[in-house]
Amino acid sequence: MTSPLEVQESNFEELIIVPEEYQNKLKQLQTVFEQIYQKYPFKKISKEDEDNDLELGGQFTYGEIEFVSLGEIFYLLKNKYGVLKDQGKDIFYDLGSGSGKPTIAAALLHQFKATNGIELLKSLVSVSNDVKSDIEKNQQELQNKLNNINGTRSCQYLQNISFQSQDFLQFDWSDADLVFVNATCYDPPFLQKLYEKSLKMKQNSIFITTTRKLPVQNQTWQLLCFFKRKMDFGNATIHIYQKLI
Repeated sequence: MTSPLEVQESNFEELIIVPEEYQNKLKQLQTVFEQIYQKYPFKKISKEDEDNDLELGGQFTYGEIEFVSLGEIFYLLKNKYGVLKDQGKDIFYDLGSGSGKPTIAAALLHQFKATNGIELLKSLVSVSNDVKSDIEKNQQELQNKLNNINGTRSCQYLQNISFQSQDFLQFDWSDADLVFVNATCYDPPFLQKLYEKSLKMKQNSIFITTTRKLPVQNQTWQLLCFFKRKMDFGNATIHIYQKLI
């Protein structure tokens, strides 16, 4: 079996071609996503959280993956690697979820059983929960928009979104089928702790990191591929792993 070190960086288009029909659907969903967040243009961090950030070495510097990029990654997972095939059965976690954008995006892109954002900074969790409340208040309007894009897709899975103010190195996310982590600002000791925590995940689950790799040991995770995709600050390398044991 190929080891993580033997996998070469790919151009995304070498891995899979995203059909124009799906690209158009992504653009329509992106419009809905942007409308959801239009009241929340900035990620506001409280003074208390800024102080916590400084104490912890600035690891709460945020960048966010673009909606279309995440949609393309989901398409790759479904159509090349055969995961996310079952609607309403998979569990998603965004670790260090910031203002909740990847979590909300994931819920729009796939019908997860549960879509979870775990974030230590309370002010960002507050913004995330405000967005969630807006979704619940405008559910019928949102359902109509999704019907126009996806046919008969149900909006009910958007009710399965959860945001919690927790340290994700202490929180239990071992039930995850798919984990997303923006690891750009994490140092090697932190990544080692994250890797050790990931060992509790089930076989065949997926772990995605940006910029930095998991420090994989003993063939516990297989690096399927890595490639560049757009973040809000520019291009970043996306690493996709699958749990072997």
